[in-house]
Amino acid sequence: MENKKIRLDSLTLVYNESENEFAGIIRDALAAKYSITLPESGKEDYVGSASIVAEIDPSYPLRRYSIDIKADGGIRVAGDHHETVYFAVQRLVNSLFGAEPEVEETHIYSYMLLVSDPSILAYDGKYYQVGFVCNGRGNVEIGYEIYTSDNLYDWSLPVRAFNASDCKDPAFDGFCNFWAPEIWEYRGKFYIFATYRSKATNHRGCAVFRSDKPDGKYEMITDGHMTPKDWDCIDNSLYIDENGDPWMTFVHEWTSMPDHIGTMCVCRLSDDLSRLEGEITTIFKANEAPFNPKNGVTDGPFIYRFKSGKLAMIWSYYYPGKGYCIGTVHSEGDVRGPWVQDQEILYERNDADYRARREGGHGFIFRDLEGNLKISFHCNNNYKWLCIRDLSDEGDVLRII
Repeated sequence: MENKKIRLDSLTLVYNESENEFAGIIRDALAAKYSITLPESGKEDYVGSASIVAEIDPSYPLRRYSIDIKADGGIRVAGDHHETVYFAVQRLVNSLFGAEPEVEETHIYSYMLLVSDPSILAYDGKYYQVGFVCNGRGNVEIGYEIYTSDNLYDWSLPVRAFNASDCKDPAFDGFCNFWAPEIWEYRGKFYIFATYRSKATNHRGCAVFRSDKPDGKYEMITDGHMTPKDWDCIDNSLYIDENGDPWMTFVHEWTSMPDHIGTMCVCRLSDDLSRLEGEITTIFKANEAPFNPKNGVTDGPFIYRFKSGKLAMIWSYYYPGKGYCIGTVHSEGDVRGPWVQDQEILYERNDADYRARREGGHGFIFRDLEGNLKISFHCNNNYKWLCIRDLSDEGDVLRII
């Protein structure tokens, strides 16, 4: 085998053998090397290929990778973050062939994509997802990054949309807590609504960043935090009302509340999205959450207008016995309310449903390229990986399908 050319190209290890023979080599080698019993094929199914998903480190079950055995005899490998991909491939290739592959990472699969507070924009034939620079790659919380996909499953490696260390704007003094970015298209431009912590105030606050293209470089258009400088504020989200006017919802975090009870707020935005206009309205408190009067956390607001014209908001909190979940409230008026808590939980952990065996929250509602209603959120509030589910608009109720 030393005469074979082995290289990793677009996460495909090129090895010129028949599919069945090569599948057997990989399966046997992995089983022997890592004492793993592998199925004949995995549930992840690509055209002209078979996939195997294996855990290489049982003490950290998220460190796993898929090996996609292609019809042309190649192997495609992906892991939960970049270093995992590289070392998994390196171990695999060394164990089989005594050679080290050339690595050119280009894709990562959604079921292995670690991302917190995911938001997705469908635009011009592609999907754009924004995330903050997360743990596992040596660059912890230093900005925001964009993933792209054609199918909501196979994602590009991220490109940096905003790097805190490169920002020359004197109004920007963020140094950590680059949380909960949301990506939006508005009047021909692209915007990231996001959180960061200020060096000057040591408070978290909300800001807006703009770019000419969805995967381009973003520049801050707000004067630093647009939310009150002496509040801890997170999770800002854009809502466009029926008149085309922009509003922002956000969390007034429990960490800066005297009673440690967080609130949800809304305020009108300027037409260019660069500042708040008018008074901030508090629309509900965290302890109004159904089934948990002791809840202090408000998280992940997103306002949705039903086909009927009524307004709902999804938000996340802690449900006793179920952990992190997604609830809904509805407005009996306009965006300022009054808002009433719904008793039915939109998403909660359900051990009987294989798709809901992990707690999850911080949802974002979008339509795919075919116009189907979807919700993205992260599952497992410790590790946080991407979940995307179908959503149903039933006139005045949202349901995950």
